[in-house]
Amino acid sequence: MLVDFDILTVIIGFIIFIIIALILKFPLKKDSLYILFSFIMFLYILNIAKLTLFPFPVFSNWYEPNLFESISLIPFTNIMTTEALLNIIMMFPLGFGLPFVSKINTWKRIVIAALLSGLMIESMQFMIAIVFSKGFTFRFIDIDDVICNFTGTIIGFGCLRIVSITFLKLLKNDNSGLNRFWDYIFNVAAIVTGSYHNQPVK
Repeated sequence: MLVDFDILTVIIGFIIFIIIALILKFPLKKDSLYILFSFIMFLYILNIAKLTLFPFPVFSNWYEPNLFESISLIPFTNIMTTEALLNIIMMFPLGFGLPFVSKINTWKRIVIAALLSGLMIESMQFMIAIVFSKGFTFRFIDIDDVICNFTGTIIGFGCLRIVSITFLKLLKNDNSGLNRFWDYIFNVAAIVTGSYHNQPVK
């Protein structure tokens, strides 16, 4: 059987998010704008899963094991390719969007998140091949992918900082008169740029 990213996967994903949203809204009493940005991030993560993990065979004898032939641990061998550029672009929204839904809003935290996210994707590809696909993978598990994913996340966060600095300068660091949406953006920008500290995302 070949598991692909289809309508059933989308439905399961939305059911999971509804449960998460209910937990955020009621027990945790999160702001509705926080839930909105969480939903956007959730859609992004679904697309990342679609691009990096699917399809994969489950307990199938149709494919010869190729996992270990598909692993490259030598860095910078496939870095100057279109696929490498696409990996960087793919992770750009992660670096840009994480501060809107988490406390990953400093260079130190984003560096750790960027490294872990790249390692997690490649590790999940490896584990799926081992656990479900009898040693077969459609993917190429490559250390260069981790490097590109890391780079894309860092660039995304750097761009967010530039946008945030510009945004705050335009407002002259004054959020009076802003509606709830723009005030939320203002708070994120202020945290990312270090204009004030220990101010949690609502």
